[in-house]
Amino acid sequence: MGNDHDPNSPTMPFTGDLKPTQPEPAPGEPGTMPLTTGAYLGVLLKDRYLIEKVIGSGGIGVVYSARDRQLMNRQVVIKVLHQSLLGTELGEWFKKKFQLEIEALSRIDHPGVVGVFDTGKMPDGRTFLVMQFVDGITLRSAIPERGMDFSMIARLIRQIGSALSAAHDKGVLHRDIKPENIMLQELGGGEHQVKLIDFGIAQVTEPQSDMPATQVTKISGSVPYMAPEQLRGRPSKSSDIYALGVVAYEMVTGLRPYNAETVVSMYEEQRDGPSRSMRDLRPSLPAAAEASILKALAFDKNDRHATVREFTEELADILIEESGGAITRSAERRTGEPVRPITTHSNERRATTVEGETRVEAVEEKKGLPARLPVIGSILVLAVIAIWIFMRTGSMTPATPASAPEPTLPARSMNYWATVQKYRDGRPYEAPFKLPGDIIFEKDYRVRFSFSGAENGFLYLINEGPQPVNNLPAYVVLFPKPSVNQGSAELSAKQEMSTPEFLFDTEQGTEKLWLVWATKAVSELEAVKGVVNPIDLGAITSPDQIRLVETFLKRHYSSEKVNITKDEVNKQMAVRSQAEIMIHLLKLEHH
Repeated sequence: MGNDHDPNSPTMPFTGDLKPTQPEPAPGEPGTMPLTTGAYLGVLLKDRYLIEKVIGSGGIGVVYSARDRQLMNRQVVIKVLHQSLLGTELGEWFKKKFQLEIEALSRIDHPGVVGVFDTGKMPDGRTFLVMQFVDGITLRSAIPERGMDFSMIARLIRQIGSALSAAHDKGVLHRDIKPENIMLQELGGGEHQVKLIDFGIAQVTEPQSDMPATQVTKISGSVPYMAPEQLRGRPSKSSDIYALGVVAYEMVTGLRPYNAETVVSMYEEQRDGPSRSMRDLRPSLPAAAEASILKALAFDKNDRHATVREFTEELADILIEESGGAITRSAERRTGEPVRPITTHSNERRATTVEGETRVEAVEEKKGLPARLPVIGSILVLAVIAIWIFMRTGSMTPATPASAPEPTLPARSMNYWATVQKYRDGRPYEAPFKLPGDIIFEKDYRVRFSFSGAENGFLYLINEGPQPVNNLPAYVVLFPKPSVNQGSAELSAKQEMSTPEFLFDTEQGTEKLWLVWATKAVSELEAVKGVVNPIDLGAITSPDQIRLVETFLKRHYSSEKVNITKDEVNKQMAVRSQAEIMIHLLKLEHH
């Protein structure tokens, strides 16, 4: 990738004072901005629901917090599709999927599934859904780095299994089970109620909604949690069991069994099985518990548990028996590394969010050479599905097995520099020039940052604005982004990556640019890269996700761990470290 900025590539804004030089186009409407998510704040729907604020925005929908004025001002959640999607090729399909989500939630009456209260029409005619507001945190926020207490896992996994079983009994496949879609509602006394959320890509058997037959298969879900058959467009109830097996693996170890980012490489890793024993990662884990989780993760769905309840009851019973009902992680923790308790914060409330889908042409399982298939607009990061996903070939590069950090690692390095263009009266002034290091800019400077690693690795760029929002850092994800490098954070050695060009305005302040260079994909940052879309423009708005990123940066950042040198000849900065995760903070001042 060169330094030249592609004028057709969407730009990405920094927060705070730094401004993009051109707007981000809406889906299907190049060069235009979508209807702002805040357009309906203060609107009263059905003479009952008063919209108060935006609490979440995904690639295809927005979620509002509202008050039910006919029921003691009870807080509720209102979910609606983005207006900008309705004029696209997939607009009708998205509307039908939204109707299926409404039907799915209406079918299920279970305390472990978010409740649906009402539906109606927005002033512009779009359907909205009124749901229960869940005051709590996501399971993702509750999983410590080294895993949860066995007794807590047993209690939660049993609740999750009961809720998911209720959905299956009503003919509903969730298809996107992951820690982000499992809420923990605080009940008091240290007790929590599980709530499954986000049925946006659920599959409903014998739906009342009209979903016409088609020759197109929708490959939907989040790649790390998708079963092999789901990757091939053939989900079943067993696919939800597999996804819950991945969640259970994370609850026990703090890690996922596989870290592949693309459909093809994930399928290969699943075929090979986890590279490390769970008991290597968690020595006190009973062998029977490991066997139960690995059975749920079986490559062949026929080798998994018959029902989700069978899996969760089996695992819960094993963990409770082993722990005597009171095992903790204290014996396994290193001194000074406390396990994060499950706590509920008033400003950490979450609600159902909308996930996107990828639509690809249906293919039959074949043997032969790779075949390219078209991928139509996606919010999820799914690779092009090729026929050779269904058979192993010599062309596949085995994924690097997960392993414990070595005592001493070879030094890794990342170079970066800024290319600056001065402007006067709206026109370029003088030739562009390069600058290294922490940089001071003036009004009307336009700047583009470039990065290149000496080794293969994973690059993440996050801007932190000068002013917090609601007492939380203002983060914007700059890289990875869907329009660059196929949406992947992985860069090869010497591969150059450049940001879009940005404009400094008259306001003063200091922007922070967090540079993360890692040997493998960083799960905390992979979890937030979906905000790089035409609606959110990279801004992380979920309190859960903001805290996830903030905790990650604080845990891994230390200026003492990196060696920084300036190359005055080439106008570059070189950052070197022996850490698996290298973090450098670049400060941008303008006066």
